[in-house]
Amino acid sequence: ALTELLVGEGAYHVSGVPLPELRVLYSMAHLVVAPSRAEGFDYSGVEGMACGTPLVASGIPVHRWVYGDAAEYFDPYDDEELGGILARLCELPRETGHLSDMRDRGLRRAALYQAPALAPRWEQAVLDVIQARKAAPAHA
Repeated sequence: ALTELLVGEGAYHVSGVPLPELRVLYSMAHLVVAPSRAEGFDYSGVEGMACGTPLVASGIPVHRWVYGDAAEYFDPYDDEELGGILARLCELPRETGHLSDMRDRGLRRAALYQAPALAPRWEQAVLDVIQARKAAPAHA
């Protein structure tokens, strides 16, 4: 199913794209697919959502944790399911309805991983470490 899409003119697999061009690709895409079977975080989905592009992701635990309700999920071992989801979503307009809702949820979810949201948490973590070191007994 996915292989057939990649052979046609509707889907492309790219890698090694410089960041400025990657933002353009994410922004212009109808969907971003994060098909990993194993992943540590998978920032590519967050990047796509931050550019306002709906996300389809494998339903592995880390994806569900990172993307929450902002993605549509599929079984990473079921090519037919993925193909069906892509065929259905590619027929929908991005500006209204389901894909517009996915875009809005994605933008909100991606904001959780941007500097304004993360900086205070990192600052507090550093302050907590400093405080813990001050409170710890000195070792000779």
